[in-house]
Amino acid sequence: KIMIFFFSSRRRHTRYIRVTGIQTCALPILGRPMEAEAASRHVIGLNPDYAEAHNNLAVALEVQGRLDEALQSNARAIELNPDYTEAHINTGNLKLRRGDARAAIEAAPRVASLMAEEMGRDRSWRRDQVESFQALAAGYLP
Repeated sequence: KIMIFFFSSRRRHTRYIRVTGIQTCALPILGRPMEAEAASRHVIGLNPDYAEAHNNLAVALEVQGRLDEALQSNARAIELNPDYTEAHINTGNLKLRRGDARAAIEAAPRVASLMAEEMGRDRSWRRDQVESFQALAAGYLP
């Protein structure tokens, strides 16, 4: 079980949210997605505008096979932080898992742009990434 602590000071409260966010990332990997879901929902209750918590919730829901709910949670993460690369990546992967390869392909340019900016890559790298993902996703098209 995850231990939940509440601290009265704002600084400790923020630190608590970050630590719990890290825990919610690890729990699905450890085979504990329901605990990750509960912890993510708890963090969202404390700070509904924390994009990472919505993304972490999406990961926990995805592991449980609840893909539509995961997409909704990722959409909220992106709404809160339009430049949140991981949420865009997860959204594309979720769409692919749902069998919507066309929608996943449409997400590729945005993901590649965000990644290129974060990593200091040029346009040719971005183009290569988009082409590679499109080729991969095309294998899922009927």
